[in-house]
Amino acid sequence: DLKHELGVFFTSIFLRILESANSTFYQKTMVLQLLHSICRDPQTVLDIYVNYDCDLKQVDIFAKMLSHLTRIVQSGVHAPAVTPSVLSPEQELLLRARATDTLVCMLDSLVKWSKLHGKDGELVWLHTGEVLPRSQVATQASSHSSDAAQEATDVSRKEEEEIDAILRQKECKTMLQQGIKAFALKPKKGLDIVCKAGFLEMSPLAIATWFHQTPGLDKRAMGDYMGEGDDFNTSVLY
Repeated sequence: DLKHELGVFFTSIFLRILESANSTFYQKTMVLQLLHSICRDPQTVLDIYVNYDCDLKQVDIFAKMLSHLTRIVQSGVHAPAVTPSVLSPEQELLLRARATDTLVCMLDSLVKWSKLHGKDGELVWLHTGEVLPRSQVATQASSHSSDAAQEATDVSRKEEEEIDAILRQKECKTMLQQGIKAFALKPKKGLDIVCKAGFLEMSPLAIATWFHQTPGLDKRAMGDYMGEGDDFNTSVLY
């Protein structure tokens, strides 16, 4: 399973090229062309969102793609930078145009997928894995038997259950990310958010394990929490 490795490769190489002021015009153009090709396929766009942005253990690739593209589109040609840009104003204009095209392509793919696979979309998946037009499923249901009608109902119910499960998973991930951000500012408040969301038990061992296994936690906030002098906080350290 290369899911995690693909996520790291995507964010550490492709998106890093886009955000680096030292990347050449050719490098940025190649990455934008790649993203445009990816965004042309509605199913691929949705698969990225479901498998990464809705997975608690994966990085938010869809959100990062959206953020990087938006930043390129909104950046001024002569905006001041911390490091001098290697791009000319004309090249930056071209990149903004390419990023805009990619954003439009991404949104267009999402609309297409919604029309095809939404609750009232044109396509449905049968339990056999076969994909059929919704109208054909309805025709089969009315012309063949009550079993076909029941299958159509089961397929529709299964689609709704899968979508609900994905939305709940994304909601949980958003809550966890909010807790991690809050922890960096106020450790106790962040832990309270995470505990109330059901991700963590309020015990020294559980908190210590969470500190050790959760990427992205602010190291200084961890030290501040364990060094407060409270017996409970100190027991997390030991």
